[in-house]
Amino acid sequence: MKMKSSQSEAQAPESAAIPQIPEKQILILSNLSRTRSTSGMELRKLIAELGLPLKGPSYYQFMARLEHAGLVEATHELIQTDVQPLTIKNYTLTAAGEEQIKIAADFYRVLLVRILKNTQ
Repeated sequence: MKMKSSQSEAQAPESAAIPQIPEKQILILSNLSRTRSTSGMELRKLIAELGLPLKGPSYYQFMARLEHAGLVEATHELIQTDVQPLTIKNYTLTAAGEEQIKIAADFYRVLLVRILKNTQ
């Protein structure tokens, strides 16, 4: 019987399901919270900080895909300004989105352990 050489290896599973969503979606979902809404403006800022090429229509299509897949929920907030009312779209992570993050985290954890084993 083979003994585990470190505690981190003992905790890492031998295999994990491959994530069913692309890396861009994993990045955005992992920055959302089930307990706090994030405005579209905040998300666009985050996307820019991550260097993702999502601007204009591609951003809205991207978020619509996440919504349609049930990974995020969107709510609308009406804010009255001096000039005109503004509708702010806020996003929260759903249980399905949280599950996709867990699947991705498990997969990349296993992958990282394997890479580290092969480089020692």
